[in-house]
Amino acid sequence: MPMAPCCTRCATAPPCSRVRPCLCWVPRAAPAWRRCRSHASWAHGSSLRASPAKHAACPAAGAAAVVDYAAESWRDQIKALAPAGVEVVFDAVGGPYAEPALRSIAWGGRYLVVGFAAGDIPRIPLNLALLKGCDILGVLYGTHVKRQPEANRALMAQLFDWIAAGTLKPAIAHVWPLDRAAEALNLLLARQVTGKIVLTT
Repeated sequence: MPMAPCCTRCATAPPCSRVRPCLCWVPRAAPAWRRCRSHASWAHGSSLRASPAKHAACPAAGAAAVVDYAAESWRDQIKALAPAGVEVVFDAVGGPYAEPALRSIAWGGRYLVVGFAAGDIPRIPLNLALLKGCDILGVLYGTHVKRQPEANRALMAQLFDWIAAGTLKPAIAHVWPLDRAAEALNLLLARQVTGKIVLTT
């Protein structure tokens, strides 16, 4: 559940407590964008262009708007949605899109480095952090669990409380028996899944 340390460390909890919009920018069907209750959410597939199905899933998950990064005017769309900039950038994509996303951040915002699904690790001009007065924060969940086990237990308790209350709803595309594991993996490799596939025994 990679969203957990991210949400905790950027002081964001469902529903988002930040005043300005958040920009959620993640590959495939990561849990965070499925239930990001921010003002603006950016769904991004691991391919060069996110599928229409994944774009359509974002408003259903609580996003107020969806911006297609493949459009030349995507930064203009972000400016229209958030004239003062976005408060939090959740970036699990990286590559050539990282710097423009950082340029879209508000003064005092937080840029969360979650992963590099685009394949390239970006080189960020650090003068942008100076000009924006923003934080650039690495979010590595596995390390968080090892270094802060007590905090992680509290985190898991909070997540399960949200699930029990219906505040957080995991996106489940299919529930299949274990003998369909190969089929499930093939769908994931083909990027034809919006959400998660649950295999049961």
